[in-house]
Amino acid sequence: MTVSHQLQNADYHLKPAELKKVIYAPLLSFRDRCILKCFAQTGLRRSELAALDVRDIDFDRRTLEIRAGKGSKSRTLPLSEDFASDLRHLVSKRKTGAVFLSQRGSYLAPRQVNWIVARAGELAGVKNPNPRAAHLSTHLFRHSFARLAKKHGMSIESLANILGHTNISTTLQAYGRESFEDVQQNYDKLVQEVF
Repeated sequence: MTVSHQLQNADYHLKPAELKKVIYAPLLSFRDRCILKCFAQTGLRRSELAALDVRDIDFDRRTLEIRAGKGSKSRTLPLSEDFASDLRHLVSKRKTGAVFLSQRGSYLAPRQVNWIVARAGELAGVKNPNPRAAHLSTHLFRHSFARLAKKHGMSIESLANILGHTNISTTLQAYGRESFEDVQQNYDKLVQEVF
């Protein structure tokens, strides 16, 4: 995938109402809701989520340690109280092993994660806004997190740290510019207020 293709994909994201609709789609298991919430609230990559171990969660500090990040880099992410509570319920008394267990009690395979996300989109009736994509994808959740975080005032430095970008220019290239929707809203506001 070329850099320009990745940047084009970064333009597509879900709105907050769509994210909630997918996370709370009917017939999803609690584990699957937690997976979707994790993608939506942390912007994790699929491989990072699949590799999460119970030992990576610090419930007291409400943090998640990403040990198997891209390029073998680690980072620490904050967790919301709500999501930390969900994770505590999900892992129960387990001290080690996969956070998100497969039906066989082991780590989920990346294909299983893809299937969970695509199925949730179908159950919720939410389509990928990218016309080249047939289903919702894990990376669409990453783009959605980044776009929404920036729109709500998160600094580009914080966003780069959360996303695991070593070079802040990567974050700026993908998310530093406004989406056309934001440009349109700003333009409409200007016209209403000035003209």
